[in-house]
Amino acid sequence: MPFYLLSQDHCLIFAEVNYNISLRTTCKSLIWDYSNADVEGLEDVFFPLPWDLMIFNSPGANNAFPDITDVINQNANDFIPTNQTCTSKTKS
Repeated sequence: MPFYLLSQDHCLIFAEVNYNISLRTTCKSLIWDYSNADVEGLEDVFFPLPWDLMIFNSPGANNAFPDITDVINQNANDFIPTNQTCTSKTKS
């Protein structure tokens, strides 16, 4: 039996809405494929580099680190192939 408010032509209506919406995010990443790396090519490039000069002639470790990182990354990109992976995450 419906519940009537003050008059006979209005009915109380109750509704419940679930606002839990799942958001799906996709993340694309480049992953280095070390198993197919040209290790000999990397050795040929890295071995003759003056690592001691890059480290010890720098005013400090904080200054040497970015330079060394750049050298490693530039050469790694040439000798280590990458694969693109996609991961999907659900946020609630």
